[in-house]
Amino acid sequence: MAWEKTGNIARWLHSLPDARSIVIIGDSVSEGQGSVTSVQNRWGNKLSDALRAKRGLPAGNIGWIPASTSALDQSLPYSFTTMQRGSSMTTAFTATGLPGAMKFGTPADQAWIGVDQALPAMTVHLYEPSGGSTYANAPGGGSFTTSTAPTAGRYGRYRVPAGGGNLYLNLSAGTSYLLGMDGRIDDALVVHTIARSGATITDWNAWLAGTGGAQSALRVLTALAPDLVLVQLGGNDIFGGSSSPDETSWRSRLTTLKATLDGLPTKPAIRYVVTPLPAKLLGGMASYWQQYIDVASQILGGLLDARSVPNQDAQPSWYHSDGVHLGDRAASEIATVIASQINPA
Repeated sequence: MAWEKTGNIARWLHSLPDARSIVIIGDSVSEGQGSVTSVQNRWGNKLSDALRAKRGLPAGNIGWIPASTSALDQSLPYSFTTMQRGSSMTTAFTATGLPGAMKFGTPADQAWIGVDQALPAMTVHLYEPSGGSTYANAPGGGSFTTSTAPTAGRYGRYRVPAGGGNLYLNLSAGTSYLLGMDGRIDDALVVHTIARSGATITDWNAWLAGTGGAQSALRVLTALAPDLVLVQLGGNDIFGGSSSPDETSWRSRLTTLKATLDGLPTKPAIRYVVTPLPAKLLGGMASYWQQYIDVASQILGGLLDARSVPNQDAQPSWYHSDGVHLGDRAASEIATVIASQINPA
């Protein structure tokens, strides 16, 4: 595997040794299997683990937030089933590789999350784009420390102590969004991912501005107050979703995206990252992919380039002969290379 300019990401990250909160945003459906379990989350996990290792901390601790108004998809380094809010919610899920399990259920019109006694203390992140009542208690043991109970357009955090407990979300009106659960938020790095499946960059701009529906990524980004935002430019949707080159449209959309992120009141560092995208995933954009990259680089002030050579372009289907999905293979490869650059053996 040959890589182009991957080291510039590593060198730049070395300049952020004290970053405590990183948010990765990007299009997911073109890079993975139609869910948030895709490239930005896989290499997000690796970045989190590598940076934590440099600080002498255990691996893990990556946040996750909903990809759409109906789905809560996993981007934690554990195995979860996809959860749907409201009546479509699954009745249970299990985190593997942990001494215990988290459980999910739907008593009446509410959803609850239980934390087994064997699990560490956690911070649960919530966002209420339209109001609604979110509350917490801990029947059978433990108690919650509540700060900033979320109301309309607000972000809240609930501390779940070690020893178990339950968080109840009133989802009857479809207004509550679970943003994530972090087991070690108080001691170091947290990496969150925001993936908007199947959205064009126009949708992204509306979503970031809070005009694209109930969820406002800009509000969430402001509330999370990250030190660093990495924008994954690797899907044909976030790059424009067009089957023919249109530089005027590209420039307008990318300028809007940059202006919106530059306007974050918390003023995080922002970097745009080009990730691997085989021609199979590019579709109609394959013939002018580099042209778009060049335009994006001009507008965004340079890109962190982590693309591979197009060695997967000849694949006849979405999967390699060994059954590994193209997007997952790319995710694994980029994560391994970036992590090795950050934490050389």
